[in-house]
Amino acid sequence: MEKIKLYEFESNIYSITDFVSKHINNVQLSNREIKILSDNKLYKNSIDDFKVPLSRAKWLKSEKGVQYAYRHGERSAFISDKMLKLKGCNPYHEKRKFPSESMFFGEENVKVTTIPYGILTIDQVIREILGYGFFKKYNLQTNLIPVAVFPIGEGYCIVEKTVSETRIESRFEYENQTIDSLLNLKVKSDLFDLRHGLGREVNLTGINNSFYTYTKALLLVNMNFNGGFRGLLNSNIGNDVINIDEQGNLDLFLCDFDTFKVVGIPEKPDDDFLKRFCLQSYVEVVKSSLPFVHIVDTKEEAVQFYLNNSTIFQAYKRVFLQKVSERGWDVDKLINIENWIFSTPIFKRTVGEIVLSVERIKELPKREPIYKPH
Repeated sequence: MEKIKLYEFESNIYSITDFVSKHINNVQLSNREIKILSDNKLYKNSIDDFKVPLSRAKWLKSEKGVQYAYRHGERSAFISDKMLKLKGCNPYHEKRKFPSESMFFGEENVKVTTIPYGILTIDQVIREILGYGFFKKYNLQTNLIPVAVFPIGEGYCIVEKTVSETRIESRFEYENQTIDSLLNLKVKSDLFDLRHGLGREVNLTGINNSFYTYTKALLLVNMNFNGGFRGLLNSNIGNDVINIDEQGNLDLFLCDFDTFKVVGIPEKPDDDFLKRFCLQSYVEVVKSSLPFVHIVDTKEEAVQFYLNNSTIFQAYKRVFLQKVSERGWDVDKLINIENWIFSTPIFKRTVGEIVLSVERIKELPKREPIYKPH
């Protein structure tokens, strides 16, 4: 990780409870979300862990208070000696257009919204806190504990105590290539040639895959069945965080909750709710899946290849149907709904991002392959 300097500046500092109290009415929330946010027992009232606002903006440079940290993306920083993450600490932001799936519970339209990127909006901070409160309420494992919020530029920065900031994406390799290079086709063609259809799921290095896939599936299912959903932009594979303690024990965490939503799950949901619930859940697990390197000609072929081979999806589906049975829902009805989900444009499109297609592979330079499949 790249080292950066954080500069001290003058700003108010809010505890989590104070920030929520001040802004809870400024964000469009469901009654269920308001109830979680209003439970002060879920949050830490003290801000002793963080007293000095810090920014990545050089024009705020002062003679005192400069700290070294690690760069996390364009708007976050990690202070390793204090295990603190600052999310939204770069006031050098610009208005950016982000595509977002407005499919929450069934809609399939993609809308492009323009937001300031570098700092967080009030809505993003509140939903980040909501995600933590939700996980605490339902005893789900989280690695982020919000401790403070402060204004910066035209928005806010949230400070979170963290167990680990080792992102999963940095631990993936496929023939010495990272996920990022694969999905952006920045592949060194002297290592292998994708046109031969390697057909392998990218593996974790140094981590038990069965542990990872089952733990990830269980986390997602428990989150979804308690009504929690991350925005699809934040469900990407790189947003997983791992921690390996001194004894070698591994923990897996979900993170990035700045678009988090909580919905009510009826005891006896109707067919319409079940279709929307399953669609949202299944698309989220696809977004969280390991990528494949495989030649496909159609979306249908990509979907079928993914369903047959994705270890995370197979683990998720097993735990999902087990939870359906425990709830007393009709398992056969859910299996029929699955077949409908697999044919929807949003599901096909999302799977297409995980399974590389022929059209994308054609963009690679032509050359004789080094790797020859058996």
